[in-house]
Amino acid sequence: TGIGKSFGYLIPLMIYVAITPDFGDKKFIISTYTRQLQKQIYNEDIPFLRRVLSALELPHKQTIAIRLGRQSFFSISRVKRLCADISQKDPSRKAEMETFHAAVIDIVQYGSGIWADYIEDYGDFPCGVSSNDICLLAQQKNDTEAYYLHLEKASLASIIITNHHSILLPTLTGLADFDVEAIIVDEAHKISSICQEMFNYRLSINDLENFLNAVAKTCKSAKSHINSAIELLSKLKN
Repeated sequence: TGIGKSFGYLIPLMIYVAITPDFGDKKFIISTYTRQLQKQIYNEDIPFLRRVLSALELPHKQTIAIRLGRQSFFSISRVKRLCADISQKDPSRKAEMETFHAAVIDIVQYGSGIWADYIEDYGDFPCGVSSNDICLLAQQKNDTEAYYLHLEKASLASIIITNHHSILLPTLTGLADFDVEAIIVDEAHKISSICQEMFNYRLSINDLENFLNAVAKTCKSAKSHINSAIELLSKLKN
């Protein structure tokens, strides 16, 4: 840690893009495992390398963006619904949920819209809230303006910093739409464990409850069984 491994690929990459006038719309993708390394590359390493290129009298205005999948972002509607559910079940937590909701709105409107940034700022989600409960799902309509801006920045960038999940699911994350020159994988030892995780499908208790409630509205005959299942899920959650 800290010996400059990232510079081993960032320096030649930045120089290559700088001295290739016909680079066009092609993109280099840098994939990391941790959000911490993504931010380090973007906020610390790249600015330093821009100064190096400038000293070498090379172009140093390469466009660079971080690109993450939908599930890295807050879903405004899911956060609002979850806060309302928790407040209804436990009125004593209403103020806590209102504060959480307001903080999420602030991150979405004025920040990145990424839930990991909330955790960095506040330490953790409130009790009973997980990233699976509040993230932007693949099948839902986007309700987070920050995600649109995120996509636009990536489409204009020549170098994209992303995570291993995104390169393993390029169609879902939009990376398949780009003309990719090469993918550089940092923290590559984590790839195998991520591939194993992808064979599992995780569904939160709140998502199960929402699904069962939706089924109950359309299948009246099974309502009593569904209510029993929802009651059991509530016990498991508590």
